[in-house]
Amino acid sequence: MNRYSMIVQWSDEDQLFLVTIPEYADRVVMPCTHGKTREVS
Repeated sequence: MNRYSMIVQWSDEDQLFLVTIPEYADRVVMPCTHGKTREVS
């Protein structure tokens, strides 16, 4: 099983939580995803 770090930050500008995965920084445009809550679905 692979494990990755996840950084969740609030963006006042976007009024959303932005999620980045540092291990994918060289392969994916950051942030990786976003949402209105911190809940994982």
